[in-house]
Amino acid sequence: MQDILADLIFLLPLLHISIVLLLITKIVLMLGFRKFDFLYLIGSYFRFYRSDAANETDNKSRKLYVKLNNYINYYCYGWVLVCIFCWVVLGKIY
Repeated sequence: MQDILADLIFLLPLLHISIVLLLITKIVLMLGFRKFDFLYLIGSYFRFYRSDAANETDNKSRKLYVKLNNYINYYCYGWVLVCIFCWVVLGKIY
């Protein structure tokens, strides 16, 4: 168990950096098909697209956004769970 916690402590800064990069990626993809809208960005974390939804648009940026949105959301939810676990077990998020 100590090895798992040590590995998790080592990985947390990398997870934090990757979540920031994914947020930037999501914003850049969103700017390809609409103006920046903070509420749309927040709402996109609660929106999941069907696997064939990307075929319903002609905009290349929108297609890529629809394809990647679910994966980015799953990663964010996993990141939040890992942070909560570390906070409960270790008392800090690092």
